[in-house]
Amino acid sequence: MVILHEIEDLCRDVCQGRLGARFVRVALAPAIGSDGEDTLAVTIVLTEGTALTGRELIAVLVDLQHALTARGEPRFPVVSYTTEQELTEAAADEAREQQAANEAAIDAAIDADCDAGRG
Repeated sequence: MVILHEIEDLCRDVCQGRLGARFVRVALAPAIGSDGEDTLAVTIVLTEGTALTGRELIAVLVDLQHALTARGEPRFPVVSYTTEQELTEAAADEAREQQAANEAAIDAAIDADCDAGRG
């Protein structure tokens, strides 16, 4: 397999060439497909308000697949699109969920100590 930063450079070039100024950045992560096979999660960050046609979505996927295959990368790209604002909102939601989980764990530990007569 190709090194991740090389794949990222390749994906960046493909997206920049296909999407131009609407493209902001790309993020990659190894993933597992629904069939259990290794895949490559490709998150393409677009400028706010960008709308892509179905034809453009397919063209990006096909271009990525061809470029990756040509470089010897066997994993299929599973592509998603987002904006910086959506990423920020998702991170904030995740942080709130983590905070709530931490508070629930602390409350459970305190309750357990109290039930055991240690509180």
